[in-house]
Amino acid sequence: MFGPVPAGRAAAGVAEDILEFLGNGELHEPREIANAVDLSEKEVEKALDFLVQSGLVKKGVQITELGSDFLELPV
Repeated sequence: MFGPVPAGRAAAGVAEDILEFLGNGELHEPREIANAVDLSEKEVEKALDFLVQSGLVKKGVQITELGSDFLELPV
C-alpha cells in the first residue's frame, strides 16, 4: 500500500487512523498527524501520498506563524 508500517499495524489500519484524525475537515500538518497516529512524520508523508493518489484526502497549504510575521514587516 504505502510501504512498511510498524509491526502489528496493518496499512489499512494506519490509513483508517489517519482518515479518522482528519475527519474534522481542518488542515493539519504532518507532524500533528504523526503524533495523533503514533507514526514518524516520514511514514505519515508516505501514507498521505497514497491517500492523496487514492482521492481520499487532499493536501493543502496554510500560512505559518512565520509567514504571518513576514506580512507584518514594514515595507
